[in-house]
Amino acid sequence: VEMKFSRRAKFLEVILLTTICAIFAMTDPMNTSSMFYSSSMSYPTKTTTKSGTGDDYDKLSSLLIPLLNQDNLNSQSPILAALGVQDGRIPLDITASSSDPHALLEDLKPLGFEVTATFKHIVSGLLPISKLAALAKLSTVNFVHPVISSTNSGDST
Repeated sequence: VEMKFSRRAKFLEVILLTTICAIFAMTDPMNTSSMFYSSSMSYPTKTTTKSGTGDDYDKLSSLLIPLLNQDNLNSQSPILAALGVQDGRIPLDITASSSDPHALLEDLKPLGFEVTATFKHIVSGLLPISKLAALAKLSTVNFVHPVISSTNSGDST
């Protein structure tokens, strides 16, 4: 029985992640052939980093890019629900650019980041959605992705 429940939970997790990816693919500004593409939607433009070698948003998971423009979202958006956004704050895992996360933790304080856990060079916590662009510009950040968790709840017998 335990093996079946574990497989069912994994299957549901895969379905959830696939659905989230499909939602984001529908709003991908580069996917202009999509029947869901809307030319009226606005997206953040790419900016060059101080070094001139890339894009600040390269540090963000593709799941977070649609959240950069608040005009495209409302409080009832399924994207927000799927990513676990509550009270305008999104749960994130942030990988520090160095093996020591202390500099990252200092940079996160002014952004209103609420730390929930740290492990080695990864910091987890809640960030106001409006601060995602500022987070991407921090030199102490290597990569940011949303926390997508699954729970093992349901029938236990």
